[in-house]
Amino acid sequence: MTEDQFWDFIANARAVAGHDLEALREQFSVQAETLSNDELVALHGWIWTFLNRSYLSKLWAAAYLINGGCSDDGFDYFRGWLVAQGKTVFFAALENPDSLADYLPQIPDWEPYEELEFEDMLSVASDVYQARTDQYPPFPPRDANHQFGEMWNEDDDDFYQEHFPNLFALMSQNED
Repeated sequence: MTEDQFWDFIANARAVAGHDLEALREQFSVQAETLSNDELVALHGWIWTFLNRSYLSKLWAAAYLINGGCSDDGFDYFRGWLVAQGKTVFFAALENPDSLADYLPQIPDWEPYEELEFEDMLSVASDVYQARTDQYPPFPPRDANHQFGEMWNEDDDDFYQEHFPNLFALMSQNED
């Protein structure tokens, strides 16, 4: 499975399920069942490659703002949600997390501070692979050059307003 095939896997599931995470979970499972064991290992590798690439402090800060808080597990699940949104949204958010301010209002029934998490993305391939082989697929190696970035003060609204002006405005619009 190439990188393009990985993003096609995501796009095909989204074409059927849209923004409905339960339907997306089901569609990912249906599609994963059609893959060979080697393809499942590759799918698992791509999922974790992109989860690792998105392990960035600026993205965690944006997730904290969007979700009204974000633990380390919550950040894993947020990044799973982000991968499941597809290639365009994913890479735009890596480049500039504030770009999510343009995307979030497109999600039907989305409300500020609604947790955007999709834990099931982390195990889409491994669940099927493990059921078939009774083994867990290998994780891809981590990029030794990956830079997480600087931590931020979770209570610093000035930081959010400076670094994520559009997200900050979007999240603040319903506050009294």
